[in-house]
Amino acid sequence: MRARIVLGTLLGVIAVSVVSYLTYLNAELLQVPLRLPWGLSWPLWAASAGLFLLGFLPPTILLVVRALSVELEERRLRRRRRADRSLAAAVRRAVDGAADGQWQRAVDELAPVVGKKTEDFQALLLYGEALRRTDRAERGAEVHRTASVLYPESAAVLYQLAEDLEQAGDRRGAEQARARILQLDGLGVGVLRRRIEAAAAAGDEAGAAVLKEELAARLGAGA
Repeated sequence: MRARIVLGTLLGVIAVSVVSYLTYLNAELLQVPLRLPWGLSWPLWAASAGLFLLGFLPPTILLVVRALSVELEERRLRRRRRADRSLAAAVRRAVDGAADGQWQRAVDELAPVVGKKTEDFQALLLYGEALRRTDRAERGAEVHRTASVLYPESAAVLYQLAEDLEQAGDRRGAEQARARILQLDGLGVGVLRRRIEAAAAAGDEAGAAVLKEELAARLGAGA
């Protein structure tokens, strides 16, 4: 864009210089009147200038409009790329916060990301979990339901949704989510392992033992 402007300006200066020199050499000729209908007459230089402008102006305007359109589109793309980099950085900060157990920080970082990129899988998954971890399980379930519609084949989303519903007191909904996982993962090994890890982390040794027995039974049935 800038190179074209510089080149166009340079060519314009050269053209003006040449026209000025030719005008100086043909000053008397250019003063000769050019007769027009209805008794009108124009100096030859004025008629030539008018014809030149009529031919030069439309393509010049078109060129300027196109150049401005290209420049505006490039600026829009640059703004979008900057926004995408900013959102990606927010997701990375949220992941770091979650890894450090700073779930409220993850919520604060991901809220604007989910608002602008409503189909971002990682952002939706982590945002819903962060909401649940900060005692907003019902809101987390809403986020994960949205994600399950966008990504119906994702067992990870359904697992998080089941955890949300379980914490929110909707055990029936949680079991329905786990049933959908079983449809995706025939034996449901993945979800059982996650439930065992969650029970162990919560200190529920009895619950973890029951889940381990169920896991062993399913693995034996699938052998």
